[in-house]
Amino acid sequence: MKQPPALALSVLRLFLQDKERDAIEGDLLEEFQSHPSALWFWGQVATSLSHLTWLSIRRAPLRMLGAMLAGYFSMAATIV
Repeated sequence: MKQPPALALSVLRLFLQDKERDAIEGDLLEEFQSHPSALWFWGQVATSLSHLTWLSIRRAPLRMLGAMLAGYFSMAATIV
């Protein structure tokens, strides 16, 4: 049985709450068995990210803003 890209799963998990994780991950993994392509799986994760980002912003706007700023400053520090 082919495994989906581990990095794609990790990215997806960053945006999922614990109560959603099993259901959404399970559905994607089940579909992956029918479409065993890393590119397909990444496409599904990318498609899900916009919706999950919006949900994260609605649930905890300050937490999401803090995460975005931390990412920005870490990228800036890396470039400098």
